[in-house]
Amino acid sequence: MRGRYDNQLVSIIMPCFNAMNVIGDSIDSVLAQTYVNWELIIVDDASADQSLATIEPYLTDPRIQLLAKEKNEGVALARNDGLARSTGRYVAFLDSDDLWRPRKLEQQLTALTEKDAVLSYSAYETFQESPLKMLCDKMGIDIWETIEASSTKPFGFMRFNPGPGIGGHCIPLDPIYLSWKAKEANFFSRFIELAQETNSQMPDYIVHKAVTALNTVKKSLNGSTILLIGMAYKENIDDLRESPSIPIFESLQAQGVMVSFCDPLATDFRSKDGATHHTIPLDYAQMAHYDLVITLTCHDLFDKDKMAEHSRLILDTKNAFAHIDSRKIVRFGDATFQIANEATHVSL
Repeated sequence: MRGRYDNQLVSIIMPCFNAMNVIGDSIDSVLAQTYVNWELIIVDDASADQSLATIEPYLTDPRIQLLAKEKNEGVALARNDGLARSTGRYVAFLDSDDLWRPRKLEQQLTALTEKDAVLSYSAYETFQESPLKMLCDKMGIDIWETIEASSTKPFGFMRFNPGPGIGGHCIPLDPIYLSWKAKEANFFSRFIELAQETNSQMPDYIVHKAVTALNTVKKSLNGSTILLIGMAYKENIDDLRESPSIPIFESLQAQGVMVSFCDPLATDFRSKDGATHHTIPLDYAQMAHYDLVITLTCHDLFDKDKMAEHSRLILDTKNAFAHIDSRKIVRFGDATFQIANEATHVSL
């Protein structure tokens, strides 16, 4: 590599909060950079999970340092704390649930040099496997077997698991705003709108699968009792912004379901009709009283073995019960599933 940035240190700031399941991949994407003169400052914002244990093995690399905060103060202050510790000429920000391509730093530093610029930003890609899951469903293909088979490739593959939809702020909203602004310039970003259309269908698709599951035990959706596991938009956080679990809850309720939810992290939310809904306590024995348990956001605090033991019927949208062989667990994405002692396999 040649250029004015040779041997210039890049300070990478990575805020972290309850990211034990994803931060390892983020750090690995930094370690894979072709530009190697960097320092990675991880700021843990008082995580309540095992994030620190996940980070610890990486601290053997002298380029990686950890700032563990005792009090949660939010991502903005975490970034500022990391910035205060930085010593590089350049600064880059990477969230603990995002990934960089290997030449990301190299290409941005090249652009800074060639354009004599002081700021560089890049495009980004979002990954959502749910449309593929819907396609596999239509074709009778097991999406989880497909993903496992793809994972055997020695290169060129990055695993992303499907789920009941997308949430948060960046992915569901920002691309739509970009598409809307693009139309003012008479530019139509059809791919963004197509992705939004597909993702917006996922909550209704989950409800449809709940109908199919209940039918196998001769239960109708109307009048049934359903427990939703997890309301936050992703695991191990309490963030409900744009969570697909909320429209799933509202749709089930509108169709006559007596629906409850259990989420010790995201404990309450307000539905469109203005009503406030509160979580039920986490009591595995009580799960036996529901006709169907739907796992939407499987926080690490949930004991999947106890859930499987006590629940009468489970619709697993995240493959959280892959390690449990039980015919009362319906894996969303399976080509077939089997209920109780019946010999009939019903296609999802």
